[in-house]
Amino acid sequence: MTQREQQILEWIRQDPMISQEDLAQRAGITRSSVGVHISNLMKKGLHPGKGIPPPDSGYVAVAGR
Repeated sequence: MTQREQQILEWIRQDPMISQEDLAQRAGITRSSVGVHISNLMKKGLHPGKGIPPPDSGYVAVAGR
């Protein structure tokens, strides 16, 4: 995992609903570059998808019907 991917993954752990645009602004890169990094993280099995915390982020509670 690259240093940039680690940084993006940490921000996603802090806020699983963060947008690619917000990630791009924090990192000082384009939104499309963030998309490439997220795609790479998903291929490596480190990020399951938007709004879903990464596998090593602890417990998840789901409420609903």
